[in-house]
Amino acid sequence: MTRLLIVDDEPKLVSVLKGFLETKGFDVRTASSGEEAMQLVEQHQPHVMLLDLNLEGSAVSGLDVLTKTKARFPSTVVFVVSGYTEEDKKEQALKQGADRYLEKPLLLPDVLKAVQEAAANLPPS
Repeated sequence: MTRLLIVDDEPKLVSVLKGFLETKGFDVRTASSGEEAMQLVEQHQPHVMLLDLNLEGSAVSGLDVLTKTKARFPSTVVFVVSGYTEEDKKEQALKQGADRYLEKPLLLPDVLKAVQEAAANLPPS
């Protein structure tokens, strides 16, 4: 089963994504801060991560989570999710190892397609 981690500080969005992706057969964990995300990365080693760059009130930024996750688990597929369309943030995230940039508002069919494609390309475990 594909392990997924959703990291976002918007509880409603997290709840919708988690519920939707669980119905599609994914093992979904969630984190609302960078600190919590790093704990879950170590404990559960997600195959795919949906990561918000802007984590309000978190000492560990989304970019920190991205960099640390890719350094420790390079095969984890990281989709950076953000409502900000600033090109410099997008470029920085992609340079630091993000596999793709998804802009908010997210459309569930688009998220599902991206996650399914990533899961299909995972190395066998």
